[in-house]
Amino acid sequence: MKNLKPLALYALGIWAGLSLNAATTAETKVRLILDADECRTGETIWAAVHFELADGWHTYWRYGGEAAQPPQIEWDLPVGVSAGALQWPVPEKYEQAGMFSYVYHDEVMLMLPLSINSPSGNLSIRAHVRWLECQEACVPRNQSLETTLVVGQVSRRSSQAQTIESWRAKVPPVEEGLPVAIRWLGEPVEDERSFSVIGEDRLQNRIQDFYPHAYDQFEVTGATKVVGGEAAQRGIEKSVYKYDGPWPTEIAGLMVLNQSDSPGSDYVETTLRFSEEVVKQGGVDSGVTAVSPDDRTVEFGVAWGRMLLFAFLGGFILNFMPCVLPVIALKILGFVKQSQESPGRVKRLGIVYALGVLASFLVLAGLVIGVQQAGRLASWGMQFQSVGFLVPMMALVTLVALNFFGVFELSLGGGAMGAASRISAREGYPGAFFNGILTTILATPCTAPFLATALGFAFAQSPSWIVVFFVMIAAGLAFPYVLLSWNPRLLRCLPKPGPWMGRFKMAMGFPMLATAVWLYSVALTHFSNGSELWLGLLLVVIALAAWIWGQFVQQVPERRGWSMGLAMVIGLGGSAWILERELEWRQPSAEKTVAGMAVIEKGIEWRHWSHAAVAKARNEGHPVLVDFTAKWCQNCKVNKRLAIEIDRVKDKLEAIDAVTFRADFTHYDPIIAKELERFHRAGVPLVLVFSSDPSKPAQVLPALLTPQIVIDALDRAVAAIPASG
Repeated sequence: MKNLKPLALYALGIWAGLSLNAATTAETKVRLILDADECRTGETIWAAVHFELADGWHTYWRYGGEAAQPPQIEWDLPVGVSAGALQWPVPEKYEQAGMFSYVYHDEVMLMLPLSINSPSGNLSIRAHVRWLECQEACVPRNQSLETTLVVGQVSRRSSQAQTIESWRAKVPPVEEGLPVAIRWLGEPVEDERSFSVIGEDRLQNRIQDFYPHAYDQFEVTGATKVVGGEAAQRGIEKSVYKYDGPWPTEIAGLMVLNQSDSPGSDYVETTLRFSEEVVKQGGVDSGVTAVSPDDRTVEFGVAWGRMLLFAFLGGFILNFMPCVLPVIALKILGFVKQSQESPGRVKRLGIVYALGVLASFLVLAGLVIGVQQAGRLASWGMQFQSVGFLVPMMALVTLVALNFFGVFELSLGGGAMGAASRISAREGYPGAFFNGILTTILATPCTAPFLATALGFAFAQSPSWIVVFFVMIAAGLAFPYVLLSWNPRLLRCLPKPGPWMGRFKMAMGFPMLATAVWLYSVALTHFSNGSELWLGLLLVVIALAAWIWGQFVQQVPERRGWSMGLAMVIGLGGSAWILERELEWRQPSAEKTVAGMAVIEKGIEWRHWSHAAVAKARNEGHPVLVDFTAKWCQNCKVNKRLAIEIDRVKDKLEAIDAVTFRADFTHYDPIIAKELERFHRAGVPLVLVFSSDPSKPAQVLPALLTPQIVIDALDRAVAAIPASG
């Protein structure tokens, strides 16, 4: 491949054009209102986003629960206007099959104060709202809103002022230092620990529940147990699942009180602080001595150092994953050629390749940060959920395979050839840079050992730390190639260039072609039945255009003009006609899996996953195995073929009467994304094994499985079931 710069720019365009929007009709009406039509400079008014939900639908509070995402509002305010904190009315605690969430039905108004310090005139108040609307399933929505405020010489209330005031009355007051006692109950059991909250003085026997706020390092469960009674002070018990770091020393949230004759709200925003003991990572400090700042710094540094090392090792191991193997052909050919060149040039080519990898990972980091800032849960390999990425990538890899087969050559034509000859010393740099890009693109559907842990940790951090983690992964992925290019003795072990290289290049076209077929199979999942022919014909049209280009444009100069026009008409015109008219690829209509439908593969019955279905199976006394997977995930397929859908595991599942569920993440699903985040996985695969005892937490299996790992987890699930009788 002589000059891959056009393809490199094309690949970067694919990343930039990634589209992740839903395309169905919303079940929620959203509007932006103000409590004033006109105000004076220096006054404070209230703005509100009003959600009106269809019957049976709900959205979420500031902490939605175990598998939810709260509404997010981005304000675009004029100069001189500043916003206060968003106010959340009291939610409803909602239970479904043992899963708890905090929701709003029918309608809700989220409000905040606006300080107006602008000169007189008309001001445009804008907000971009993102939210989940849920019934049996959740659908992500977003909408841009705008309204106008007049800044003048008088204050004039709007027709919505009374409505906003009534909703402000539903916002609970904040009260710190409530007379309560909060303490841990016993030792942690793995990553779970219970605590109690007992009311004292005026709150004695009044505490009814506690709705926690959201935290990255831990989660407070929705289930609440009321304890005590006539002989003892009544209070509540709840549990904490810890993801990372030490056990919390304080938990903020909404205290729910039963009704009383004394004045005061039945809902109070407060912060509960553990006063009698401080918990360290992995255990309890028996006294009241706090963990010193130095100890916290050491623990913090060790944790971050370990995760950064995991990121580097995970990137290194990606070189040997099935997704990346086709690109190795490119690098082998490159290294064979480089072995005959000057050491300085070889080193520079290695650095340029590393820069291609680094640039691609920085783009990936930007996508992750952008998705998170947009209020959506980011995941590793998320671009493979977009048909806007898959179809161009399928076409690109097909062209690379055809180039390997010699159908056409990527070269400069006309007067550019003279300029190219004068700068031939730099000819290999575009190819090296593009190889780095292609390696990254094909690596993202794979999750290597160590990488799953590091990414799960990284995706919960700030944007700057996400960039640091992606740079470390890029360093690990590029490391073996940089090592070879900077060690001439290793390159001398490679065979000398010769005729065999042409045959080897052609042979390596077949792995590329296999990659194109795989991308075809993944892209097909985004289209309805009957699209197989048209998606296949798209590749035929691309191949025909490439053949005309190679046979006539590049080999018959006197016919170059009309040959070039014919290739462009067939390639671009034919592709556009198939994509726009036959496939309607901008808004593909793939058939969705029907909830409740089971699929039998290799003798295992896979049911459609949902929280409710898992809870129902466990309540009926069945152990449960859940496979979070995607059709574009190569590791998922390896796990299924070698460690799950095999006779030993199938026999074990039948022997213990286990139920198996599949959570398909081929297309973006916010509930699955939230579940992956909950278990600190940045993407699939994720395999969970549950005991039939609903009080027992899930077993999280490694990213790469063996049959024994799965069987041992199933044995532990059976052992965790309490003996009956």
